[in-house]
Amino acid sequence: MRRAKYEQLLRRFYSLQKRGMRLDLEGTRAILRKVGWPHRSIASALVGGTNGKGSTSAMIASILKAAGHRVGLLTSPHLLDFRERIRVSGECVPKEEVYELLQFLVPAAENDGHSFFETMTALAFRHFRDRDVDFIVAEVGLGGRLDSTNVLNPRVSVITGIAIEHSHILGRTLRSIATEKAGIMRKGRPVVTAATGPGLDRLEEVSAALGARLLRVGQDLRLRSRLLSRAGTVFTSYHRDGRARESPRDLFLGLRGRFQVRNAGCAILACRGLSDGGFPVSSDAVEAGLRDAQWPGRLEEWGREPVFLFDVAHNPQAAAQLVEALDTIYASREVIVVVGMVAEKDHRAFLRRLTRRAKYVVFTQAKCPRAISAHELSERAPSGFSRRSVEDSVSGAVEKALSLARNDELVCVTGSFYTVGEAMGHLGLRVRERI
Repeated sequence: MRRAKYEQLLRRFYSLQKRGMRLDLEGTRAILRKVGWPHRSIASALVGGTNGKGSTSAMIASILKAAGHRVGLLTSPHLLDFRERIRVSGECVPKEEVYELLQFLVPAAENDGHSFFETMTALAFRHFRDRDVDFIVAEVGLGGRLDSTNVLNPRVSVITGIAIEHSHILGRTLRSIATEKAGIMRKGRPVVTAATGPGLDRLEEVSAALGARLLRVGQDLRLRSRLLSRAGTVFTSYHRDGRARESPRDLFLGLRGRFQVRNAGCAILACRGLSDGGFPVSSDAVEAGLRDAQWPGRLEEWGREPVFLFDVAHNPQAAAQLVEALDTIYASREVIVVVGMVAEKDHRAFLRRLTRRAKYVVFTQAKCPRAISAHELSERAPSGFSRRSVEDSVSGAVEKALSLARNDELVCVTGSFYTVGEAMGHLGLRVRERI
């Protein structure tokens, strides 16, 4: 395989994004039929929700790997390389296998009108079968009911939380969004959630109608954060056994931030649901899997003097979680923020959350058709950002931040996967082939 041919084929693959998203599952089923229905004989878990579904998926996969399983993990989007989206027991799909599969899938997609996500799903599931995985953990791309991943028949479904997002597709209320996300539930199968309020109310209604056992973080599993540090997170979990007695357990999580404790709770309950359904996962595997869990771009540190912090927060709720982490883990550091976002987000609410912790803000724009311009993003920022500048490229924004930052300060890059990925690439970070 020559590199030029690989890159050319990958460009054809990416060009499928121009077709947008198909809001049905027929296209996904059609292209999966062409590669032999690779997913049908493999056990799976589906992970949806507004925030935290990527981290939760990574934790579940890490726990199952610690339990001795060969695990296929499908997530989106990526930071540096498309291959990050498709991993087997932590390892990226090799370029040679991407090339071999896309040689068939891309022409089929071009001829028959399949979308990028439909084609990516077929690529992932076929790779998983070729690598003899015994479990698939798939992150839902958008919503749930009509997402390509929903062709799976999961043994457990996870809906991390419900917040307003993609209103033009999912609806403008928490109940309507919860209804779409509840589409990944299955009759008689366990469902896990950390949702609260109207979103939780709707999930309870749907699970009751399906006869699906609903496991709730905060009720069936209580969590208490003990230590938030740059090394990781220590928390205590209390879950109820059959006698309604609570058994506390201290756990170390390789990911950082209080919000990751909630995601860990979802992962713990998902594995509990699997165990109750005949797919055993030991408590030792849960402990080891959480300890070893890694997930790039989530409060990820790089470098020294100054330290860079990469976080793919891209909505107001995630921005609030980022600020909480800055307040607890980096309380003594001044923060210079590099931020670039896509057009359809709630920019004002996102930026308002950052105002208090940003000493200086550099607005920028990633090389993405969906990105809002750096100048327009700056205009939408609250007046609290008195110290600011605009850079039209992410590389220029990173260099501007470096010129401003003292050695004891923190440069935080956030706002979208695209912004964080470009910043990482500019600084010379490489794809983590294994996590």
